Amino acid sequence: MENNVINEIKNLKQQVVPRAEWVSSTRDFLLQQIATDAASEKVSVGMTGYWSIFNQTFRQRMFEPALVMMLLLVSFVGSSLTINAAFYSLPGDSLYKVKLALEQTHVALVTDEEKKVELKMEFAQKRAVEFDKIVAQSDVSPEAKKKKIEEVVKEFKNNVAEVNTHLSKINQEAPEADRSLNVKMALTISEKTEELAKNIDKTTSNLGEVDKKELEGILAEAVQSVQDVGLAAQQLINDAQIPAGDQETGEVQGATNDAAETPETGDANNTVQDETKTDGATVEEVVEQVEPAGN
Repeated sequence: MENNVINEIKNLKQQVVPRAEWVSSTRDFLLQQIATDAASEKVSVGMTGYWSIFNQTFRQRMFEPALVMMLLLVSFVGSSLTINAAFYSLPGDSLYKVKLALEQTHVALVTDEEKKVELKMEFAQKRAVEFDKIVAQSDVSPEAKKKKIEEVVKEFKNNVAEVNTHLSKINQEAPEADRSLNVKMALTISEKTEELAKNIDKTTSNLGEVDKKELEGILAEAVQSVQDVGLAAQQLINDAQIPAGDQETGEVQGATNDAAETPETGDANNTVQDETKTDGATVEEVVEQVEPAGN
């Protein structure tokens, strides 16, 4: 019985022949299993791979409110720190150009000519302060200090020249009704130009003899530019004076004309405030004298 079963199995083995497709698919399956079980090799991800992972992760969280607020805060704080650092920068510093650009932007946003004059005078005063700080520096070489002084004096002259330009424009375009305001502004400008001239003279005296000699030309030009603004302010006042029928006003006008013709260089900015004081008249009184004529 047993032998018969064995013989039948042998006969069955010889009769059963597997299909070629089945043999091929089975072989591929076995090879895949072998490859999976084999030891895997280490693959280097590289910077591109890391960036791809970071980009995918960051993109998922980018629009979360907390992250957006953090980015805005970092941007605001960073901008504030940069502007603050630029504010205290001096010629030669990397942020000094940023400081000048911010000043020009400020002026560009102002439409009123009188406000522009005030801003330009304020910037000129800042240049004078920078000049003081540079002269006081002891940790820089003479060559570097000279270069910084040349740069700050150049910017100072630019600011003062622009004040002069705006004053001329105001004098030509301002209506009669604004004469008293123009006089008040011109008197203020004269006071400030006198201050600037004195500050430049005082700071220049702290320079060494060699530096004084080398910088004599540009410093003289700076003082001359201040004098020009003082004369422009005088001219604006003269043009706004009451006609010569009023004796008191005539005295004031004569005093301002004398001030405009004074050729002094060191004190060329003896302001209209001093020159227009006739018989104890103050700046306010000069303005009051001009106001009735505009009415």
